[in-house]
Amino acid sequence: MEKYSGEMSPTELSPGDRLRAARVGQRMPLREVASRAGISQATLSRIERGKQTLDVDMLVRIAAILGREPRELFGTGHSTPAHIVASLSAEERIEFWRLMARSAEMRADGDKNKKHSGDLVMQVEELLAQLEYLRREVEAVQARLRHRA
Repeated sequence: MEKYSGEMSPTELSPGDRLRAARVGQRMPLREVASRAGISQATLSRIERGKQTLDVDMLVRIAAILGREPRELFGTGHSTPAHIVASLSAEERIEFWRLMARSAEMRADGDKNKKHSGDLVMQVEELLAQLEYLRREVEAVQARLRHRA
């Protein structure tokens, strides 16, 4: 079994280092996590070493496999989840929130709180619909203001 031994403090770890630490802490071999995530061992190894980027969908999948929240795989500073989410396009942010809700639902499978996770998915979808409505309303107001000017 691999051992995680680094000289960096937990707050200085890169997302790949945190992912590896979480995987090793769960005593899960690289091949098992990679297989369950639907990627090759080489890909997961590159992600852990910071040689390959990690998309939101894969982050959510791997975090769920490791029994972690995606935010736990990020350190402090400029790579906080808020900074990462803020850097996403509008479409990517919508997909991110949907995946986060589904991730909560996946973790709750077999749990007595499964009903509540389904409620969370519904609430996220409702909020996304409301945000889309508001976005369209703001665009309509902006268009009217441009025509007046």
